[in-house]
Amino acid sequence: MKHTIAMRLLPLLLLVLLVCTGCARPDGLAKWAQSLKAEDVTEAYIWCNSELPLTQEQIEAVVAQINTITEDQLTWNKESAGITPEYGLRLICGEKEYNINHADAPGGGLETHWKNAQWWIENPALEELLIDLSGWPGYPEYSNAG
Repeated sequence: MKHTIAMRLLPLLLLVLLVCTGCARPDGLAKWAQSLKAEDVTEAYIWCNSELPLTQEQIEAVVAQINTITEDQLTWNKESAGITPEYGLRLICGEKEYNINHADAPGGGLETHWKNAQWWIENPALEELLIDLSGWPGYPEYSNAG
């Protein structure tokens, strides 16, 4: 009897172990971010109201800032909670596409999707750079302007 219960629980325990060590670990994302090179990017676009291609100089600036992302700046968004983003970045690296979008979340101002999980990114310098490149005016209802 005890052996049967243990055999039934083993697959469940393995699944829990995989989830805890796989999806909820940002190390792969952080390693990707830190090792990305401008020459890896075949196309890059910034968007707000419309999508615009980035110049090589802009790509280099974005990649340099992405390279500063560390594990402690990443928070797993396990419920995939969020807002409709107002601006974002689309990077194409060969046949893979990566998106970093506005999030305005407790875990970070940006978000990305990595290996079947959503992640918030708390990197104010990257956030500021994407805002500058996109021309996003911010939330008008919170503005002090007229």
